Amino acid sequence: RSYREGPSAIPAFCADYASLIGALLELYASTFDTEWLRRAVELQEQQLDLFWDDKVAGFFNAPANDPRLLFRSKEAYDGAEPSENSISAANLVRLALLLDHSRYRGLAERMIETFAVQLAKAPITVPEMVNAARLLSLPPMHTVLVLGESLSLQAEQPQAFLGALWSRFLPQNQLVCLHDQRSRAFFSQYTDRYTHMDSTTATPAATVSASSSSSSSRCRWREMGGRTLDLVRY
Repeated sequence: RSYREGPSAIPAFCADYASLIGALLELYASTFDTEWLRRAVELQEQQLDLFWDDKVAGFFNAPANDPRLLFRSKEAYDGAEPSENSISAANLVRLALLLDHSRYRGLAERMIETFAVQLAKAPITVPEMVNAARLLSLPPMHTVLVLGESLSLQAEQPQAFLGALWSRFLPQNQLVCLHDQRSRAFFSQYTDRYTHMDSTTATPAATVSASSSSSSSRCRWREMGGRTLDLVRY
């Protein structure tokens, strides 16, 4: 753990990992810098190694190697702050959808099963996990921005498209930006979903696909003005 006066001697708890992974996912959603995703995956693997209970799927709040602990608890109550298990379930779902990561999806599904009774009888106690379960139940949707090397993400046209997209409530939508070789190389480690999308083209485009119907729509920036809201209709 760290605070304003520097690192402390206390190792990070599960909630610290969960919150930081969630923050890194939000940073990617805001900047489309795959370095944030890389670090999120790295921390996700560390969190699984340190806190995951494979017998009864879920996360303990402390690591197994702490000799001072008589037992390890497994929190699942979203009070003033969401619990580590609720945040972690949401993180696993988001990573699974972004990266086509079947292992992360399987772990998230097992977590939802572990807390199924609480979700059914007292969902108000775990609203963040309810969101994760809902996201798992919705048909996934991917929006991919394909930018040429010569066009900045901060240019007027990409920003106009993002503004229109973010104005809609699309909780199941996973937004990916292929704007350089590094972003393509990162995603190619996990999925071939984006391999056919050429980011070297001089004319950028956007693709929206709904996995439930295996359908997709694609349009060039010059068509965005009139079609953006139709393209991302919910």
